Amino acid sequence: MMERTRSAARRFGILALLCTAQALGTGSDPVRHSAAFQSLMQKSDSLFAARRYGDALAILENANKTYPSEADVLWRLANVMINAGDVAEDEAMDRYYNRSVEYATRAVAADP
Repeated sequence: MMERTRSAARRFGILALLCTAQALGTGSDPVRHSAAFQSLMQKSDSLFAARRYGDALAILENANKTYPSEADVLWRLANVMINAGDVAEDEAMDRYYNRSVEYATRAVAADP
């Protein structure tokens, strides 16, 4: 029980980073306007909405290889990780949350 309470507090901090990252990811970078990029983001968003976090993660990790400094990819990765952590077993929860923080921090740095 204590683990879930501590994780809830961490989740709140991660959500604050995600909100900042999402708000910043609205610049006029040409990558964001390419049809291929938008298609990847729409596909990952659809999978995320269907709670298919593993499938969304695979698309986003692949996109991150092509667009490693793209805030839109990074904040989506952070969002998938935090939600995957919410449904994970206790021993995997921290790993997902830690990765979420890493991606959210990179998203904020990518679009200051």
